[in-house]
Amino acid sequence: MLLFLGRTLTAPLTSFHNTGKALANAQRAAGLQVTCIPAASTRPAFAFGVNV
Repeated sequence: MLLFLGRTLTAPLTSFHNTGKALANAQRAAGLQVTCIPAASTRPAFAFGVNV
């Protein structure tokens, strides 16, 4: 059971983090101030259950 739970929790959090990194890189490339923090995108997933 823990094996399946680990996969279902890890995949969405990794996706949120990678999306945040991509947004931050796009902001840097456009010459904008980086306002997207990848680690901050995982907090709402725990607080509000966004990944469910």
